[in-house]
Amino acid sequence: MRRHHTSHPARDESGSMAVEIVVLIPVLFMFALFVVAGGRYVSVQADADSTARDAARAASLARTQGEAQAAVQQAISTGLQSTRSCQASGLQGDFASGGTAIVRLNCTVSFRDLGLLPIPGNLSFDADGHAPIDTYRSTQ
Repeated sequence: MRRHHTSHPARDESGSMAVEIVVLIPVLFMFALFVVAGGRYVSVQADADSTARDAARAASLARTQGEAQAAVQQAISTGLQSTRSCQASGLQGDFASGGTAIVRLNCTVSFRDLGLLPIPGNLSFDADGHAPIDTYRSTQ
């Protein structure tokens, strides 16, 4: 049996890898920036949620409204040392036996330094912390 060899002209693929890299690098860079943006958002949200929860718990252990306010401010300043993008609305709720201490934080995550992404410059969210006040505790 005889084999037939068809001759195809050799393709010149020189430079195709360079074109692929030039197209792929910006896509990979934007993907990395999306990962950074997502990590930043999740980190600030986790810090805010845990700080609001801790502040509400600290307020629920106080005996007076003034002590509760001071405990909230202390817990917020301790919990948000790494993040200065949150503002507290203070202690809310019914500060009485059987009531609930509520702390709300309004936080903003900035994406301005990630300018290549189609994400708005700032993204805002609220973090709430609720803690019950013991029914048998006397409050003033």
